[in-house]
Amino acid sequence: ERYRLLFRSGEGDPDAQGSGGSATPVALSDMEILIEAVRIVSSEFVSLDATLLKLLQSALSLSRAERGVFLLRGDDGKFVVRKRFQLEGSALAEREDEISWSAVDRCIGSAQPEFRSNVDEEGTSPGRSVDELKLKSILCLPLVYQGNVRGVLYLDSQHANRPFDDRQRSLLLALTAFSAGLIEYQIMLERATIDELTGLYQKHHFDTRLRAEFERAHRYGSALSLLFIDLDHFKKINDTYGHPNADDVLRSVGRILRGIARGTDVVARFGGEEFVLLAPETDVTMAMALAERVRSAIGATPIPVRDGREVTATLSIGVSSFPEDDAKNADELLGAADQALLEAKALGRNRVVRSRPVSGPAGADFPGKKNAPHEEEQRRR
Repeated sequence: ERYRLLFRSGEGDPDAQGSGGSATPVALSDMEILIEAVRIVSSEFVSLDATLLKLLQSALSLSRAERGVFLLRGDDGKFVVRKRFQLEGSALAEREDEISWSAVDRCIGSAQPEFRSNVDEEGTSPGRSVDELKLKSILCLPLVYQGNVRGVLYLDSQHANRPFDDRQRSLLLALTAFSAGLIEYQIMLERATIDELTGLYQKHHFDTRLRAEFERAHRYGSALSLLFIDLDHFKKINDTYGHPNADDVLRSVGRILRGIARGTDVVARFGGEEFVLLAPETDVTMAMALAERVRSAIGATPIPVRDGREVTATLSIGVSSFPEDDAKNADELLGAADQALLEAKALGRNRVVRSRPVSGPAGADFPGKKNAPHEEEQRRR
């Protein structure tokens, strides 16, 4: 509401200064895009990558850009591309790694927006990357936090009729001003909650999310599924190829899981070679299909290790779902998936097994004896 009044009063429009405060109101659809983007980045349970993607989508909606790139500053002080997004059918999609680095460098050096519109009409050398990419308009906006440039929002277009006008620049400046501190917070949160080896969430973060998502599913009667995943015969991989190569296998499994998971899913390293995937709004049928997709993807991907050899890994997966499994709380949902995982390993590994309802008869999906606790522990090993 504050920014709606700001733009309507002309305070946010460079062209409106000195005009008696009678600027043309910003279109409601633009303001809705801005407010929705801020709402998304303010959400506690949205990942950094999901936040950056939403901001890029919003930036392209608020402007006439074809392509957007977010660069973030690393611990070494270098700025690297973290997220990209381009309009469908854009020729720039084929050259996604090429941007105007000179414009980015000027933006970082000055901590001010860098704007180039109608490059052909400027009368100056456009620069090699701009010329090769046939760019007509470029806009770089710094993300400044506590006086330091922590990131850059980069937008460009190959079309001469798509310059960034004053209204668009004002909206985008508001977007980056709102986002800078929140993105910095999410970067710190990511460092505290992400497993360094696999790039997945740590167990304690997963535990928090599991309880929150279960409470939400229980309150609103929505579906919630959980995949408990174990890397088969990992001790043998470790003994055969050595610890560094075994770490490479875990790292590759984490990368594949991140690639398959949706933006709303929560994927974590549960411990050792065990992983969990929490899938909100996903019923048991969808969860079984997702689990099979995960299992097939890992099995079909040879993983290169450091001595030039390749490792083919397999997964055993247990699946539980709410409300189908009658779980009364998050621990019961996790326990049901864990029990299904044990069933998968007992049946020969490299398979997906659905859990039995917590209060239902045993053996509903896969007949077989239910081992005593000490036998289950031995089977897990």
